[in-house]
Amino acid sequence: EDVGEEDLADAKEAAQAHAAQEKLSAEHIADAEEVQPLQEADAQAAAKPQLDLIAEPEAEPEALQQQDKQQNKQPSADSESAPALVSDTEHARDQEPAAASKTPPQDKTATAAKDLLKGSLLRIKMPSPDDLPKANHDDLPNGNLDEQPTENHDKKIIETTDRAVKTSAAVIRRDTAISSQLEVLRAVQDGWDGFRKAPWAFVLFTLLVGALSLVFQGVNTLMPSDGNTINITTIIILILAVLANGIVNLWGITGMIRGAWIALNGNRPTFADFIRWDGNAYLRLFVRQFVLGLVLFLLIIIGGLVAGGLAAVNQILMLVPMIMIIIFATILTINQIFLPWIALLEKLGPLETIQRGWSVVNPSWGMVLLLALVEILILMIGVLLCFVGLLAAAPVAVCISTAAYRQLFGSDDQTGLLSSN
Repeated sequence: EDVGEEDLADAKEAAQAHAAQEKLSAEHIADAEEVQPLQEADAQAAAKPQLDLIAEPEAEPEALQQQDKQQNKQPSADSESAPALVSDTEHARDQEPAAASKTPPQDKTATAAKDLLKGSLLRIKMPSPDDLPKANHDDLPNGNLDEQPTENHDKKIIETTDRAVKTSAAVIRRDTAISSQLEVLRAVQDGWDGFRKAPWAFVLFTLLVGALSLVFQGVNTLMPSDGNTINITTIIILILAVLANGIVNLWGITGMIRGAWIALNGNRPTFADFIRWDGNAYLRLFVRQFVLGLVLFLLIIIGGLVAGGLAAVNQILMLVPMIMIIIFATILTINQIFLPWIALLEKLGPLETIQRGWSVVNPSWGMVLLLALVEILILMIGVLLCFVGLLAAAPVAVCISTAAYRQLFGSDDQTGLLSSN
């Protein structure tokens, strides 16, 4: 019996302990349920300032005061304080959409993108500190280097930076072709449309250039053929006639390209645009044509010497260098078909001009050759029309070449060929 009573007491104690554990677990669950809303409210209150940095809504004073109260409160296990805190949080959350609807958020993303774009453009090629003009005692007030520089010094810095950016842009344009392939039919159509904008101006200018060229060329036929009558005066007249004929040709090429360029820009060129004098343009064109002629001349001389040396060995071997010279000269001539346009419209040296034509035309060499054949056909039609057709055929061919140049090289006038100065 004593043993039975002890077992019964142990069973009661075990039941009481189990009941106490269940009660304790229930209390923990209740506490966790009460604390969870508090933790969610604190997380929302902590995340709210970061959201405000993006949208920047102007919250109403009541909502801000309630938010400050919520952030200052500490989590508590008190069942009475938890509902009040949760209700304050919900009230503040309800106030936020109303405040945001009254004041729209600022577009910080667009502003940041604009600032980034400006910074990227200025970083194309900023001048180094050595390139900037140095401030001296004369540029500063009272000769004090610690004071702010004058407006003149600031202007020098701005001009230097602007020049560096323009140089970088010019280098990018120079090393990049606008189009890798030439569309011949489009060039023909664009050239014809450009000629139609001012056909009489093109024809009259062609007639004027041709007449002046024939006059100076005819001086040679007017000179006496008897060798005894040739004197210093005759030699001077012949030299002047040759120079005048060359100037007329440079003037004619420049005026025709200027007129075609204006027409392809969508404007109607006037006769004054054709005849306008531009000595710097004539000099650029002459120097670059002279260098190209010198290159071809040296090529022929070298090929002739090699052919002469091989002829001493075998007559047939001398044909090899001659054929190679003809092939290379043909390739170079087609590659340099746009040399007048590059010389007149781009700021490049003589050798750089030749290299520019080679690098841009070479990828579409076959299409440029086809373009040259089309222009030759147009000129031949003009010749067949008793040479009168050349007055229209020649400017049409120039307009077509100008349209093709704009496809491959772009439509930038870097030298101011179209300006009135």
